[in-house]
Amino acid sequence: MKKVILLFLGVSITSAIIFSCTKNSDNTPTTNYSYISQGPWVMSHFWSKTSVDSPWVLLDTTISVCKKDNVTTFNNNSRFTVDEGKIKCDTTKYAPQILLSGTWSLQNNQSTLVTGSALGSQTYTIEILNSSQLQISYQDATRFYRELYTH
Repeated sequence: MKKVILLFLGVSITSAIIFSCTKNSDNTPTTNYSYISQGPWVMSHFWSKTSVDSPWVLLDTTISVCKKDNVTTFNNNSRFTVDEGKIKCDTTKYAPQILLSGTWSLQNNQSTLVTGSALGSQTYTIEILNSSQLQISYQDATRFYRELYTH
C-alpha cells in the first residue's frame, strides 16, 4: 500500500513539475497593440463634459440607432475602418458600407491612439484597453469626450 501511495505521490509531483514548466499556450494578448487589433469594436457608451473638472454626462440616448451598430476595426497593418453595420443611416442605394478608413498607431508607450483619415488626424487617450473593452477620451476646442467600445 505504501508503494502505491509513494508511486502516486511521485507521479503527481513529476506531473506538477512538468506542467508548471511548459510554455504558456494561452493566446491572450499582452500589449495594447495586440488588444486593439484583436477584433471589431462597437461603441456601447458615450460621455461628454465641458471642462476638465466637470463630471462626465452619459449621452447614450443621443446616439442614433443606426450609429450604435457601427463597427470599428483596427487591422494589424496599421489601417482602420468604420463599417456602417446592419442598420444604415444613409439608406440611399449607393451609400457606402465603409464610412471611414485610415491609419492608426499607438504612441507614448502604447497609451495614446492616433488615427489619420480624410477627416484629418485625431489623438485619443487610452483609458481602458483589455480583451473586451476599449475606452478612449479626447477633446475638441470646447468639450471633452469619452467613448467605450466592446467586442
